[in-house]
Amino acid sequence: MLKFHFDAGHGWLEVPVIELRKLKLMDKITPFSYLKNKIAYLEEDYDAAIYLDAIDKSAEIEEINDGLLSPICSYPHFPSKIQVFN
Repeated sequence: MLKFHFDAGHGWLEVPVIELRKLKLMDKITPFSYLKNKIAYLEEDYDAAIYLDAIDKSAEIEEINDGLLSPICSYPHFPSKIQVFN
C-alpha cells in the first residue's frame, strides 16, 4: 500500500528510493520532491504521476493528513542526480 501525505497546501507520495532505482526513474524526479532516510516524497503534481505511470495503477493508496504544514517540507529537496545509494 502506498502512502500519500498531504497538508493544507500540497501532497507527496511516499516511495522508497530503491523502487525509483528499479524503475529507472531517478533522473526523472525533480527537486520539488523531498528525500529523507532513503525515502522519496514525490510531489503530487509531476513526480508522483511519473511513478504511478510506471507501476500498477490499481495500487491502494492510504491518505495521511499531516495538518497545516507537513514535516516533509523541512526535509532536504530531492537532488537532481543521485550518485550513490546503499
